[in-house]
Amino acid sequence: MAHTLQLDHQIKANIPTVYPSVLDMRHFGKHHPYMKEVTVVQTTPDFTEYNVKEFIWLFGFIPQWPNYNAKVFEKEKHKHIQYTSDVKGGVFLTIDFRFSNNTGDSTLITENIHLTGNKMVSGILLNAISKAHPILFKSLEAGLGPVK
Repeated sequence: MAHTLQLDHQIKANIPTVYPSVLDMRHFGKHHPYMKEVTVVQTTPDFTEYNVKEFIWLFGFIPQWPNYNAKVFEKEKHKHIQYTSDVKGGVFLTIDFRFSNNTGDSTLITENIHLTGNKMVSGILLNAISKAHPILFKSLEAGLGPVK
């Protein structure tokens, strides 16, 4: 069964300023509330693969230390980035980030999240992402500094 979610993030920065922070998962991970370490595994002409180590409290009291590899594809420069990962034994995550100009020096990032695999695990993961990513993008925006 598939789980899907769309999140929209309004960032007070132009696309060329915010785009590299999503393209480089190491920078992305510095702002993610669960990601504790992100390292490059390999870089190819088609994608960059990262190893991601996270820490999360499941249901608020069960500690979990997910560790998985994720691939980042630049589908269309300054317009579309895709993350793919087998996050937990048969639970596959795809996130498509689409960038569009908004008013002034503002960027709208539309995030389409798609999970397939175990229904219960996918639902828990989607819930965690829905809480973490608004925090992530607010932190990322604050880390960009003032618009020039």
